[in-house]
Amino acid sequence: MFFIYDIMRLVVVFRDRKIMSFSMKLRKVIYNLFFWLISIYAMWLILFKLATDFTTIKIIWAGPIAGMAALLFAALKIHEVLFNKNENEKLKEEEKELKKGFFNIQKKDFFLTLLSSIVACPLIYKFLGASVAICFLVGSIVVYIASFLSSLVSLNSSTRANLAAKNSSKEFHKTILNGGISSFLIPVGFNLIAFPVLYFIFKDPSIIMGFTFGTCLEAFLLINSGEIFSNAAKILNLEKLQAKEADIIGKSLNAKNKALDVAITLIAILTGTIINGLVVLNLIGAFLPMTLVAVGVFCTMIASLIAKTKFLNSKLSFFTSFVVAIALYLGISYYLIEMVFMPDYGLFYPVATGVLTAIVIAIAGYFNLRIKKDELQNYKKEESNARSYASVCVPLLIAGFSALAAFVNAGGMESYTAGFWGLGLSAISILSVIEIMGAISNASDIKDGALLNLENEEEKNIISEVSPALTMYGVKSKVIFSICSIYACLLLVAGLVTTINLEEVDSLNPFVMYAFIFGAGVSILPVGLVNGSFIKAVKKIFKKESIESLDVVKILSNKGFLGSILPSILVCTLPLFSFYAITKLFERALGLQTLIGVLFGAIVAGGVLAIISAAKKISSAESSNLVSNLAVKLTVLSVLLVCAFLMPAI
Repeated sequence: MFFIYDIMRLVVVFRDRKIMSFSMKLRKVIYNLFFWLISIYAMWLILFKLATDFTTIKIIWAGPIAGMAALLFAALKIHEVLFNKNENEKLKEEEKELKKGFFNIQKKDFFLTLLSSIVACPLIYKFLGASVAICFLVGSIVVYIASFLSSLVSLNSSTRANLAAKNSSKEFHKTILNGGISSFLIPVGFNLIAFPVLYFIFKDPSIIMGFTFGTCLEAFLLINSGEIFSNAAKILNLEKLQAKEADIIGKSLNAKNKALDVAITLIAILTGTIINGLVVLNLIGAFLPMTLVAVGVFCTMIASLIAKTKFLNSKLSFFTSFVVAIALYLGISYYLIEMVFMPDYGLFYPVATGVLTAIVIAIAGYFNLRIKKDELQNYKKEESNARSYASVCVPLLIAGFSALAAFVNAGGMESYTAGFWGLGLSAISILSVIEIMGAISNASDIKDGALLNLENEEEKNIISEVSPALTMYGVKSKVIFSICSIYACLLLVAGLVTTINLEEVDSLNPFVMYAFIFGAGVSILPVGLVNGSFIKAVKKIFKKESIESLDVVKILSNKGFLGSILPSILVCTLPLFSFYAITKLFERALGLQTLIGVLFGAIVAGGVLAIISAAKKISSAESSNLVSNLAVKLTVLSVLLVCAFLMPAI
C-alpha cells in the first residue's frame, strides 16, 4: 500500500494540478477500500467464527479485533484531515506556536505518568504481586499514549478546520467530524487491545484489575491536569490576556478528556461484568460483554460515516446516523444473544433496556434543556441553571427504573450476581449509544478551537451552521454518560461484595450512616481542588503586567501538573483509611460495612454532581462532570483492588 503511494507521489511531480487532484482522490479511494475490506472481514470473523465457538477463550479476541479496527479507522480519518496541505503562512505560524505549547504540556503529562508509576508500582509489587504491578504499568502506559495521540489529533483537526471553513460548510463539517471520531476512537481502541490480551495471559480478573486501576489512576491525573489548563485558558482568553493559543490547546484537551473518560468507563464496566459473569455463566458470562463492545465500536464507525453525508444538512445527518447505528446494534445483539449465545434465556432484554434508557434520557434532556424564545431573553443563564437542576430528577428516575428492570430480567431475584451481570449488559448498551454520540461531542470541541482562530465573519457563519446540532448532542451525551458511570461503579461494588463474601449491610448502623456522608465528601473534594487550582492559575497570570502567549501555556501546564496530584492521592487513600481505622479500633466486619457505606455515598453524591454539571454550561461545571465521574470510579477501583488481595490477611 505504501509502495503504491510512493509511486503516485513520483508521478504527480511531473503532472499539473488536475492530475495531482485525481491521484489524491485515487489514493483516498484505495485507502478506504483497504479499510472496509479489513473491517468487513473482522466483523465476519467476530460474528460467524469466534461467536460460534464461545465455549473457548477464543472469543476474547473480539475485543482486540475491534480495537485494531477502531485505530485503523481513526488513522484513515485523520489522514483525510491532514491530507490538505496548509499553504496559508499565517496559519502555518500559528500552528507552529500551538505545537510548541502542546509539547510543553505533554512533557508534564509524561512526568505525571512516570511519577505515578515510580510511586505506585513498587507498592503494588510488594503488597499485591508482580503480575498486578505489570498490569498496572501497562495500563498507565496505554493511557498516556492514547492521551497523547488523541489530543494531538484534536489539535491538528482544529487548525485544519480553519482551512476547511474557507472552502465550504460541508468541508468544515467533514473535517471536524473526522477529527472528532479519530480522537474519540483512539483511547477506546488502545484499551480494547490491551485489556483482553492481558486477560488471555493471566486468566484472572483479580490480576487484570491492576490494569483497570492503572488506566483509571493515570486518566484521573491527566484529566485533572487538562481540566485545570483548559478552564484557566478559557477564562484568560475571555479577559483578552494573550491566551488564545492556550485556549485552542485547551479545547483539544477537552476532546481528549472526554474520550479518555469513556474508554476508562468501558474498561470498568467490562471488569465488573466479567467478575460477575464468570460466576454465573463461566466463559459465556465473561466474553459476551466483550463481543457486544466490539459490535458497538463497529456501529460507531458506521454512524460517523453517515453523519458526514453530503446529501443531508448537519442536524439531519447526525440524527440519521444515530438511528441507523442503534438499529444495527440492536439487530446484531439480538442475533448474538438469541441465536448464538443463550437462546430462550431472555438475555436480550437487558441489552434492549440499556439502549431504550439512553434514548429516553436523551429525549428528556433535549426538552428539559431548551431555552424558550420568550420575553425572558435577558435571563437565559438563570433559566438554564434552573432547568439543569430540575433535569437531574428525570435521568435518575429513568436510570433507576432501567437498572431494576435489567437486574430482574437477568435473573436477579434468584441470584444477585446474575442480576448485576445483566446490569452490565445494559450498561454496555448505554455506553454503545454514548460512543455513537461521542464523536459528535468531540467535534464540538474541535469546532470551538477552530472558531478561536477565525476572524472572517463569513467563515464564522459557516461554523454557526453546525453549532446548534453539535451542542445538543454534546450535552445529551454527557448526561447519559454520567448515568453510565454510576452503573460502572455499581458493577464494581457488586464485584467487591462477591469478592469479600459480604451478604448484607446494616444501613442503620451509625458507622455506616456516617460513612455515607464521608463517601460523599470523598467524591466531591477533588472537584473543589481542581476548580480551585485553575482559579489560582488565573490569578497568577492576572498579577503579571505583561506576558507572552507561550509563557501562559507554561504557567498553566505547571499548575495543571501540580494540581492533579493531591486529588488523586486523596481519592485513593481516604476510603481505605476509613476501613483500616475502624477495623483496628473495632472489628473487621464493621470495617467492611463502613467501607461499603463510603462507596455508596461516593457513588450517589458524585453521580448527582456529574449529572448536574453535565447540563450546565459554565467553566467549573464542565470540569466537575469529568472529575466527578473518574473520582468515583477510582475510589471504588482502589478499594476493590486492595480487597481482592488483602482482605483474607486482615
